[in-house]
Amino acid sequence: GVEAFKADFAVRFAQKDYKDSTATIVGGAVEDDLVYLHSHKKLHAQDPGKAAVDIFRVVDGKIVEHWGI
Repeated sequence: GVEAFKADFAVRFAQKDYKDSTATIVGGAVEDDLVYLHSHKKLHAQDPGKAAVDIFRVVDGKIVEHWGI
Protein backbone atom coordinates (compact mmCIF):
# COMPACT_ATOMS: atom_id res chain seq x y z
CA GLY A 1 0.00 0.00 0.00
CA VAL A 2 0.90 3.67 -0.03
CA GLU A 3 2.25 3.77 3.53
CA ALA A 4 4.55 0.79 2.96
CA PHE A 5 5.80 2.40 -0.26
CA LYS A 6 6.48 5.71 1.52
CA ALA A 7 8.25 3.95 4.40
CA ASP A 8 10.48 1.98 2.02
CA PHE A 9 11.54 5.09 0.10
CA ALA A 10 12.00 7.14 3.28
CA VAL A 11 14.49 4.56 4.59
CA ARG A 12 16.35 4.43 1.26
CA PHE A 13 16.69 8.19 0.89
CA ALA A 14 17.52 8.84 4.54
CA GLN A 15 20.75 6.92 4.06
CA LYS A 16 23.94 8.98 4.03
CA ASP A 17 24.60 8.32 0.33
CA TYR A 18 21.24 9.80 -0.65
CA LYS A 19 20.81 12.74 1.74
CA ASP A 20 21.40 15.31 -1.04
CA SER A 21 19.49 13.44 -3.74
CA THR A 22 16.57 14.93 -5.62
CA ALA A 23 13.92 13.59 -7.96
CA THR A 24 11.94 15.96 -10.15
CA ILE A 25 8.83 14.65 -11.85
CA VAL A 26 9.01 15.63 -15.52
CA GLY A 27 5.79 14.06 -16.71
CA GLY A 28 3.27 11.37 -16.12
CA ALA A 29 0.33 9.53 -17.56
CA VAL A 30 -2.46 7.20 -16.54
CA GLU A 31 -3.88 4.38 -18.63
CA ASP A 32 -6.41 1.96 -17.16
CA ASP A 33 -4.84 0.71 -13.90
CA LEU A 34 -1.29 1.91 -14.71
CA VAL A 35 0.37 5.15 -13.61
CA TYR A 36 3.58 6.23 -15.38
CA LEU A 37 6.00 8.78 -13.88
CA HIS A 38 8.98 10.17 -15.79
CA SER A 39 11.48 11.81 -13.45
CA HIS A 40 14.98 13.26 -13.40
CA LYS A 41 17.02 11.90 -10.47
CA LYS A 42 20.25 13.37 -9.10
CA LEU A 43 22.43 12.07 -6.26
CA HIS A 44 23.81 15.56 -5.48
CA ALA A 45 23.86 19.08 -6.93
CA GLN A 46 26.85 18.42 -9.24
CA ASP A 47 25.41 15.16 -10.59
CA PRO A 48 24.08 15.57 -14.15
CA GLY A 49 21.41 13.06 -13.20
CA LYS A 50 19.55 10.32 -15.00
CA ALA A 51 16.12 9.92 -16.49
CA ALA A 52 13.93 7.35 -14.78
CA VAL A 53 10.51 5.88 -15.34
CA ASP A 54 8.41 4.33 -12.61
CA ILE A 55 5.32 2.36 -13.51
CA PHE A 56 2.72 1.55 -10.88
CA ARG A 57 -0.28 -0.74 -11.13
CA VAL A 58 -3.04 0.53 -8.88
CA VAL A 59 -6.06 -1.45 -7.66
CA ASP A 60 -8.72 0.13 -5.43
CA GLY A 61 -6.43 3.10 -4.76
CA LYS A 62 -3.47 0.96 -3.67
CA ILE A 63 -0.17 0.28 -5.40
CA VAL A 64 -0.06 -3.46 -6.05
CA GLU A 65 2.92 -3.58 -8.41
CA HIS A 66 5.88 -1.33 -9.25
CA TRP A 67 8.45 -1.42 -12.02
CA GLY A 68 11.37 0.97 -12.29
CA ILE A 69 13.53 1.78 -15.30
